[in-house]
Amino acid sequence: METQDKETKSTWLARKFSSISLKWQILGLLLIAVGIFATVTFLIDNVEDWYDDIMSDDYYISENMGDKYEVHSYYDGERMCITEKGCHRAIVDNIEWVNGDKNDSLWVVAKDERRAYFNSQTGEFATQFIYRKAWRYSEGLAAVVNENDQLLFIDTQGAPAFKHTFKYNQQNYLDHRFRAGRCLMVDTTGKMGLIDRSGKWVEEPTYDSIAFIGDTNLGYWTLMRDDSLKVINTRGLTVINMTPGHKLNLTNDGNLEVWNQLRPGKLYDTTGNVLANQTYWNVNNIEYYEEYEELNTDVLVYYTDSDHCGMLSIDGQILTDAKYNEIESLGKNLFRAKY
Repeated sequence: METQDKETKSTWLARKFSSISLKWQILGLLLIAVGIFATVTFLIDNVEDWYDDIMSDDYYISENMGDKYEVHSYYDGERMCITEKGCHRAIVDNIEWVNGDKNDSLWVVAKDERRAYFNSQTGEFATQFIYRKAWRYSEGLAAVVNENDQLLFIDTQGAPAFKHTFKYNQQNYLDHRFRAGRCLMVDTTGKMGLIDRSGKWVEEPTYDSIAFIGDTNLGYWTLMRDDSLKVINTRGLTVINMTPGHKLNLTNDGNLEVWNQLRPGKLYDTTGNVLANQTYWNVNNIEYYEEYEELNTDVLVYYTDSDHCGMLSIDGQILTDAKYNEIESLGKNLFRAKY
């Protein structure tokens, strides 16, 4: 009886041991599987980085997209990609170019001849690669061109900002960005005007060229048509509206200098008041020689640019238009001008 009891206990212990061992075996197999999966995942995530570390001399950082992302351009010219800073693995590979500002989160990315917007803060795309053309965001809006050659504006979520669309003019390489609530736009005839943030014309499309000079805080829209010039400040107020004057220069102190090629210019302040009736690119004395002595004539030569000059009296009277390339003296009252 005692022997039978011992055998029963022995059998129970063997079965118990066998049962425990099977559980541990299963657990061990699970741990091994998890380890293999983790190892494979680690290798997949890092092998490319290791390879790129070894081959790091093959690329350079072509764009700094803020604090988190950058663009790697390879010297062979066959690859460009977006990566996290300090990491070589491509988040977006085989791109053509990017366009943006490191102080702004949304960047235009070109790939396969299409455009999309990449958020450099989140690492995600605000839109898909569905646009034929795209401009940088400005004042929360961006101009894009869809498959139907319609130019429309979208908000930062990729939704249309307003219903109105425009026909994209492929012949004009213009900057359709908002500045102080206005944006350059072209109508179907090729004439230019300004629209507001609702898509309405605030300057009708009757101009031959429009440009923005300066910055948003101190800048101007310049609108030119034939020989006329209109200058609008960032509040939408007309600063200058004049017929003569084909060129405009923003001085370091924020004043405006307006001139054409043949006549001296004028200097205006930011409210349109005339500060100087005549301005020049340069003014020089005209000398002549008499008995081997260099003397000044009573005439000055004034320049409107490096290639155009005219004659000016010493009291500021315009004697000739600035239609010459060079003026020299042959005597006190005799001059030779070259076209």
